[in-house]
Amino acid sequence: MKLFKKNSTTAFSYSCKKTILSFCIVISCSIYGQDHSKKNIAEVEYERWGKLENRAISQKGNWISFDMQYSNGSDTLFVKHTQKNIGFSFPLGTQGKFGGEIAFGAFQGDKVIVTNLESSESYVIANSAAFEFANSGKIIVSYSNDGQLIMRTIKNKEIIRVPNVTEYQLDQPNNILFYHTSHEGKSNFGTINLRTNQKTEYHTTQNKLSGLILAEYGKGVFWLEEGINGKYTKLNFYKTQDNSIQTFEPKSFLNFPEKHEIVTTKSFKISSDGKRVFFGIAKVKEETTPKKDDVEVWDTEDLWIYPKASRENLEGYSTLLVWFIEENRWNRITSKELPFVQLNGSKSVALLYNPTAYAPHFKRYGEVDYFLYNLADGTKKLFLEKQPGENYLLSFSPNGAYICYFKDKNWWLYNIKTQSTVSIVPPAGSEWVSNDLKYITRPHVFGMKGWSDNGEYLLVQDEFDIFKFDIKTSKLKRITSGRESGTHFTVDGSNIKQIGNDNYNGWALTEINATNDLIVSSRNATTKAQQFKLVSTSNILIPVANNDTKSDELRRANNEVYVYREQSHNQSPRIVSFKNGVNKVLFESNTHDKNFNQGKVELISFSNSKGDKLQGLLYYPVNYEVGKKYPMIINVYSQITNSLHEYCIPTLYNDTGFNVKHFVQQNYFVLMPDVKYYEGETGNSALDCVVAANNAVAKTGMIDTKHIGLIGHSFGGYETNYIITKSNIFAAAVSGAAISDMVSWYFSNSKSLNIPELWRSESQQWRIGKSIYEDKELYLKNSPILYADNVTTPLLSWVGKMETNLPYEQSLLFYNALRRAKKKNVLLVYPKDQHVIVIKENKMDLTKRITDWFDQYLKE
Repeated sequence: MKLFKKNSTTAFSYSCKKTILSFCIVISCSIYGQDHSKKNIAEVEYERWGKLENRAISQKGNWISFDMQYSNGSDTLFVKHTQKNIGFSFPLGTQGKFGGEIAFGAFQGDKVIVTNLESSESYVIANSAAFEFANSGKIIVSYSNDGQLIMRTIKNKEIIRVPNVTEYQLDQPNNILFYHTSHEGKSNFGTINLRTNQKTEYHTTQNKLSGLILAEYGKGVFWLEEGINGKYTKLNFYKTQDNSIQTFEPKSFLNFPEKHEIVTTKSFKISSDGKRVFFGIAKVKEETTPKKDDVEVWDTEDLWIYPKASRENLEGYSTLLVWFIEENRWNRITSKELPFVQLNGSKSVALLYNPTAYAPHFKRYGEVDYFLYNLADGTKKLFLEKQPGENYLLSFSPNGAYICYFKDKNWWLYNIKTQSTVSIVPPAGSEWVSNDLKYITRPHVFGMKGWSDNGEYLLVQDEFDIFKFDIKTSKLKRITSGRESGTHFTVDGSNIKQIGNDNYNGWALTEINATNDLIVSSRNATTKAQQFKLVSTSNILIPVANNDTKSDELRRANNEVYVYREQSHNQSPRIVSFKNGVNKVLFESNTHDKNFNQGKVELISFSNSKGDKLQGLLYYPVNYEVGKKYPMIINVYSQITNSLHEYCIPTLYNDTGFNVKHFVQQNYFVLMPDVKYYEGETGNSALDCVVAANNAVAKTGMIDTKHIGLIGHSFGGYETNYIITKSNIFAAAVSGAAISDMVSWYFSNSKSLNIPELWRSESQQWRIGKSIYEDKELYLKNSPILYADNVTTPLLSWVGKMETNLPYEQSLLFYNALRRAKKKNVLLVYPKDQHVIVIKENKMDLTKRITDWFDQYLKE
């Protein structure tokens, strides 16, 4: 740990004046040349650049932590005061945590460095596996690799040491530490009150204890107790309120199913009133000798294909039970017929459903029938019929009173008690859903974004704006004004608190603090500026920053201090705070970049052949001189201009082998055009827009039109494959992890999802819009492999052999097609890499090979 000197960190105020950037439409060439007072960035200097990440903010907002990550491994974690010029650095520090406003801890290898933020003193806890702060930072709990659980004061005075600890949990709100120990054939469960430092052991047994999990709402803690043959025969629950232990022992219930045991595949949960505990049971697995000649049976009448059915195993799926603690009885919630479940906020009712209800289907998610199950009396009724199965289309209020769901283009609010439903109808000119092909998945529902913690309202979105729906009055109010200015608003994740880690087969419940200002993020469709704004409790929109930049990674404290990351093309990311209407730069990364040529970017406009007006990003070579012509590389994907204000770090360690700043340093123009898609015309849509953007830039006279390259990855790799079968304007191309044969891919099975891939062509990114049997010609027309004989462009393609997102065999198919057609193709197969390159050495290898490929064909 190092203490910053007063002059070694940047902290100063700056005005919120709006900076207006001029975006040039490519009609005539702007005057731009090399700044001879600056130098180019040599490859050996790339490692000086680091990536800035905004990590955390202390509870009251006095301190922030952030880190810089470097390709040479010299990562550094920083802590900085938000008002004073005080800070600390932790070389190779990771997993930093604040202890209130007085302490900070971070790992360095297996050591924990603990810093007293008030005195600037620090000490080291060696041989550590984990650590936590408690009691607002006054206590630090460390867990060593040899099972020692130690409590210290912030001044490094040891309070309690517990040996032979196998696991522990810290209840932060109640300042209670729960732990298990195991020694000389005995296991113990104990607690330590971190306010009084009182240690108490409540349970001793010769059985193994494991699975220590905090109960929700600060109610206590669960654990399992192992019985005969290593099976978990007891579920224990320690109740914080009265220090009692309740035990669910299956053999004490005559009606407990035979040959079943408690399992950990379903989370242990408790209701908000503390009366109901939820856990899973499953059949005891019998030991069987695997047969060498086991046959996989694939039957077209099966509801799921064999790999999906085998993985999900609905026949052996664990069953969810509810245990009524005070009544000492239990009920089965799920069944073979209805194996999936979600619970409402108070855990008084459950939604049951079967994911195969309308199978076989050929979507990512099929429709389901939801049944509402009353936990108190065990009654069940049909709630929603043939409802879309996506989790984000259904949400429970945290207080347990309501269910919000999306159906028939509307959001609906269901009152569980009164069994009444209210429709949340969008205002005139607005829709909650879009089928626009610019969205990867359609229909695209803009979303229900959360419930207020006081139970008064929920938030929904359309394409541009956020709306507040008052639950009591059923009135809808728009709280942003994005549609008029072409600005897209969304609720920032910093507002949202998740309750629990999951909701079994659904998403965790989300709530928004109603007493805080609402933080919204905005993106202007024209300028591409991405900013944060505050919607005050009186619904006044307060700008956090007015610069035409990109702001992200916001952290907030006590509705007073907001800290975020800000960047632009030529402004390296920096950490900025916002308090009482004043912005203040706390840290600037890569300040040395001001001594180097960065190049520039223009937001260009062009039109495709159908007259659609589109935009693109044009990056200039750093040594650009008026009157000279330069080679150009076009990077294709989809909607790419939203990255206008992103700062690019020069590096050779790129997971797709492409880095804009690297190539402009090599004196290439780089063009990134947006693509407008038409259903069934996926390949031609990309071809049309790429050629139109290229022609618009070529008219300026800046481009050497005989030396234009094309590159794309994933969907962009498919577009690259397709484009070079239809156009001869490219002197070289690079395609990564790409699809080439729409027919064989359509009938392939996803390695990650274990379902057929056909949904991705029909309704997802490939935008065919029909099944192959409705229009075979469309699939043939959009398959680059069938037109490999038309290719005149040398192609470098690459793929990771461990790829699970798209079949790596697709790259082999295109290679064979090009080989048979006697076309130039070099295929790179990285045996241990995936959809993107993850192995560091391979990142550099790929980047250098792509650079050499373009240099070979695009430079004289």
